[in-house]
Amino acid sequence: MKIEEMLVSKGLSRNIAAMTVDALANDSEHSDFKLILRDLSKQGSYVAIKDDDFPVLETAATIVVGLLGSTVAAWAPGAVTSLIILLFKFRRKGIPLSGNQAAIAVELNRHPQLTVKQLVNGLQLPLAEEDVYAELVALTSIARNDGVKVELVSVDPQGRWTLDGV
Repeated sequence: MKIEEMLVSKGLSRNIAAMTVDALANDSEHSDFKLILRDLSKQGSYVAIKDDDFPVLETAATIVVGLLGSTVAAWAPGAVTSLIILLFKFRRKGIPLSGNQAAIAVELNRHPQLTVKQLVNGLQLPLAEEDVYAELVALTSIARNDGVKVELVSVDPQGRWTLDGV
């Protein structure tokens, strides 16, 4: 199955699926992804990934669609693509982020050093400050699939959070 078709089958638009494939093709961190073909109109790409990575990407897409639900169409395509790619990157490293945690990580990646209140205001999700704070605390020491704990976020004395694990 083609990556783009799989993403569409999960409930994403063709535009978001194409943007995700392009993002994978242009990702210098994953040099093992092979750009197979970019069409002349630059509207899409075909990318080959390892068989082991396909279910990871599929899981990332499923989590994002589950997180956004019926509001996925209201989100900017670039934001949805960023969420899928970030979730894919962390899961590929064995870090099983939830959808909420991935959304928080994307927001902190876009705008470092946010307070919990600023994060709540920036997220397009129905999360209370207590929920965001609980997710942030969980990200200060999260176990990879191999059991090793990693710190993905840190907080300064003024209560501003930063994403460390990208």
